[in-house]
Amino acid sequence: MDRVRFHPKESNLLCTTAQDRTVRIWDLRAGSQRSLGIIGLLSSARYSSCPASVEWSSGNLLVLTERDDSIHVYDTRKLHSAPSRGGGGRTPTPVQSYPMGPYYLVEGCQFSPNSDYLVAATTPRGDGMSELRIWPWKGGMKSNDHMDNATTYPGHTGPIYQFSFSLDGTKLVTGGSDAIVGLWDVHSMICAHTITRRTKFIRSVAFSHDSRLLASSSEDDGIDLADSTDGGMVGTIGLVDSRRGGADEISFHPSAHVLACARGDNMMGGGSSSAVTAPVTVARLTIS
Repeated sequence: MDRVRFHPKESNLLCTTAQDRTVRIWDLRAGSQRSLGIIGLLSSARYSSCPASVEWSSGNLLVLTERDDSIHVYDTRKLHSAPSRGGGGRTPTPVQSYPMGPYYLVEGCQFSPNSDYLVAATTPRGDGMSELRIWPWKGGMKSNDHMDNATTYPGHTGPIYQFSFSLDGTKLVTGGSDAIVGLWDVHSMICAHTITRRTKFIRSVAFSHDSRLLASSSEDDGIDLADSTDGGMVGTIGLVDSRRGGADEISFHPSAHVLACARGDNMMGGGSSSAVTAPVTVARLTIS
């Protein structure tokens, strides 16, 4: 499994991505291993088996960024259920698709907090400077707004690997290959503060449920915790296993100051019979 995303409003719904080239929707209340729906990747198998990103809107839409630099929006109400074992299910037709590949490298795309806009982290081909590219969402009406009616904001000196909105909709955080975390004011779309405590590229960023805390992870040891108002340092979370480096992905609990930090596969025990584990550190934070 590569990505897990809870719905921002429906806490029982989540989506997952995996190496079998599928995105699956789950209802935690169901109490079974049967998914509610399945999306198969549209890109050629020569691309990565997992999408670059998957994110919910505030409603029933899911935006999927594939490794061929295409963006697809799906209506989760129109997905077909999949059996609990094996493949199955039919790949639905996207509500809207945005082919970006000929012109841009795309690291991810998501809806704005009110779902009125799509926001993508892009890098023009042949230019190392990344940007945030924003265009209006028109409810599936066919358009070329991602090219003709988009507003762009210069981002980092290299690709933006991760970005996220705060739950109160006032802040945006970006993490780049330049090891910088940018803290943006959404109303003005100005990067008001930067965090430069990391020395290696940023892997993951996350806001807490109350939008007070900002966590970021890189190849450096530990997880950086910052005050989301100005990026000031709050503390550092150490990870439980002995390997150096940070987490591959971090995520706050939807209603508590609890942070989950996931790391990639780790071979335990040595030899051909070694077990493959993916350590997860869960930290409960005390904030005054």
